[in-house]
Amino acid sequence: MDIFVLKALVDELRQHLCGAVVSKVFQMSPDDLLLRLWRHQDLRLLLSAQAAEPRLHLTTARFRNPPQPPRFAAFLRAHLTQVRLYDITVQPYERVVSLSWERPGEPGPALRLLHTLQGQQANIILLDTHDVILDALKYVPAQSPSRRAILPGQLYQPLPLPSQRCLVSGLTVEALQQLRAQGILDAAHLQRLVVGLSPVCATELAHRSQGEPQVCWELLQELRQHYEQGTLTLSLCTTLEGAKHLSALPLTHCAGTITEISSVQDAVAALYEPCLGGTMLAYLRSTVQKTVRQRLHKLHHKMTNLAQDRRKLESYLPYQRYGTLLVAQHVPRGATSATVVDYYSPEQTLVTIPLDSRLSLHDNAQVYFKRSRKAQHGLVKVQELLTQCAAEERYLEGVAQQIEQAEDW
Repeated sequence: MDIFVLKALVDELRQHLCGAVVSKVFQMSPDDLLLRLWRHQDLRLLLSAQAAEPRLHLTTARFRNPPQPPRFAAFLRAHLTQVRLYDITVQPYERVVSLSWERPGEPGPALRLLHTLQGQQANIILLDTHDVILDALKYVPAQSPSRRAILPGQLYQPLPLPSQRCLVSGLTVEALQQLRAQGILDAAHLQRLVVGLSPVCATELAHRSQGEPQVCWELLQELRQHYEQGTLTLSLCTTLEGAKHLSALPLTHCAGTITEISSVQDAVAALYEPCLGGTMLAYLRSTVQKTVRQRLHKLHHKMTNLAQDRRKLESYLPYQRYGTLLVAQHVPRGATSATVVDYYSPEQTLVTIPLDSRLSLHDNAQVYFKRSRKAQHGLVKVQELLTQCAAEERYLEGVAQQIEQAEDW
């Protein structure tokens, strides 16, 4: 979503949303937020901070929400519920949208929800009247070398403009002439030079200007004039391959059909909503798969421990024989072992049986009988638990396979 599409969208949303009251806040994924608003009807404003496709638009899609609201959603519910939207604006020639909110009985906006749509820097941040960060969808630690800090309690700092880039309002013909002199007046370098240009818009500018800096600059100045007057007109281009592009310049560099749109919001929703199902499915699949993997890991750990317990209990099974052999012996109290003939062995070998020197021979035999009984009962229980674990393992593996093959969320 480039600066021109965003400006046209915000201008249209301002007419539909100002004065709306927040009824609920949902967070469907780590990157997506939904504000349910009421202004004569139920409205759903989607704010997405996905690095690949940050965006905002009204939606009619229904989402499954977590049983417990995530941290940021819970914070916004506490601060925005029943608060009225005062205004929605976009920072000139930037991809930063500001939603100002006023509380009942208070003059002027008291809170500002900042939605930055700047690729990897995309975020949603709640500010007070002094631009102090109250909370954010994504925290950025102060030690981050390449990114500004985003933490509660800190003063919000706008993203600095790199020295090699410029806004449309600050673009000069000379900057474009330098690109031509270097032989790089193409779409990629236009996008690197001018903040907020989409690849499609930059490609169209390069195609129309045919390497002429003056033509390229005049095209951008014309777009700038419409930007500032609020008269941007968008068109939807559908290529022969079926790809859809929304642009402030009707696309001539690719074959396809061009449709002028009457509602920017409807066009943006039509462009992005088909992706919502796949995005939500991918997030839910990832979340459930992580839960299944964690459960399987714990289950395998439990089965390993049970297998060790079974081997230990199986080592106690000869104790029944030890006790029987000791009953027929005469060994004085205080002995630490007894060597006896193993009548249960076909070879009639000698076996040495450890004894507790504090106990009589009879009591030592009873200890072995007791351990043998406990081992037999324990083996039955361990086998039951292993059978249950094996059944649960098969169930979880089946769930994992169903999740992988799921086509709808």
